[in-house]
Amino acid sequence: MPPLIITASQFDPALHGEPFIDAFCSRLGVADEDHGTPVTYLISTTMDPWMTDTESGDFIPVLVDALRGTVLECMREMKLLG
Repeated sequence: MPPLIITASQFDPALHGEPFIDAFCSRLGVADEDHGTPVTYLISTTMDPWMTDTESGDFIPVLVDALRGTVLECMREMKLLG
């Protein structure tokens, strides 16, 4: 069983406009070198508003670790990380 289900989507400059993509990348601190390329992002949805207040403590660090692990795994698959 996966620790967390994560999906992905893209902001496409053709659909969302270059000003939106530029502002989005700027807020992330990422240089958008090719303005015609869609920006892919990960999605994780938590449906339980009480998930942060569990019997064993705050669940947010578990979510952060799962997201970080997924990003690093994807980067390894894309050979962006050794």
